[in-house]
Amino acid sequence: QFKMRSLKSIIFLLIIAVGCSSPEEKNYDQYQGVWKRIGTVKYENQVAVDTFFFPEGKVIPNRREPEVSVTGARYKVYADGHTIWFYSRDGYDKGPDGYAKLTYSMRNDSLFETFKGGFWHDKFSKSPNINRLMNEGYKAKISIDGDIYTQVRMNPNGKFSYGEIYKRIDTYNVNPTNLTGTYNRISTIRIRNGKKSDTIDWGSSTGKNIGAFQIVADSKRMWAFNFESLDSLGKDRNPGSVLLSNYKINGDIINDTLIWATNPARNTWSRLRNNKRTRNFELNDGKYGIITLDENKNGQIAIFEKQ
Repeated sequence: QFKMRSLKSIIFLLIIAVGCSSPEEKNYDQYQGVWKRIGTVKYENQVAVDTFFFPEGKVIPNRREPEVSVTGARYKVYADGHTIWFYSRDGYDKGPDGYAKLTYSMRNDSLFETFKGGFWHDKFSKSPNINRLMNEGYKAKISIDGDIYTQVRMNPNGKFSYGEIYKRIDTYNVNPTNLTGTYNRISTIRIRNGKKSDTIDWGSSTGKNIGAFQIVADSKRMWAFNFESLDSLGKDRNPGSVLLSNYKINGDIINDTLIWATNPARNTWSRLRNNKRTRNFELNDGKYGIITLDENKNGQIAIFEKQ
């Protein structure tokens, strides 16, 4: 469990990360894994002056009101050049959800996240910053101390006011299962009366700003998906979802217990599945299929390809 006594070392790391040029970090694998946001560091004139830790099961959504917290969480995962991050919270009037699936690289003490080829919550497509992010990406100064990771977003003018603090909650490819890896959705195989029928290319059948990606870490997996679903007025009803679960494998069965998700996925799991789900899966030649069948043995296999 994270101890408050780590505060001084965290602030010291943040000052080092943003205040000077640090030597090249050679072992970027140490950043891989699943991370939970646990707090915020406030800066004045590039000096850390205060730290706000999130209460268990809650987040502080407004940095200017650190005494106000709401039920929620923010998670991210780094693995083999792919990253997914998401947040979801209850009862906050500025919007409860956000997520993105991106690619990343790390050089020296800097993180570079690339939006091209990624996908994200529909609301971000309306952001005035989306064109700049598509062209320039996202850059942050980073530092790590064991299972505590920090990042400070660097604005174009070089100024910064706040840093994010994360705690690792799972490793990646340290104690792998046979599913550990990064996977991109490529197709759907229909099943009728228990038999495989036609195969449909997933991307060509789902519309714009689409994507489905899974990052399976050593004991947890995070998956993100978005596709266009139009109502009678032509409005997209599906902003996409991200889910994070604990998983266990028993033969060809994967059992998931939900940790957190965006709405309405979180509500669906809570209401219909009691936050648990069991699926058969198949793994063959770098392709990973999740099987969903009804009582008549009709359904589909969602096919993901290892990246």
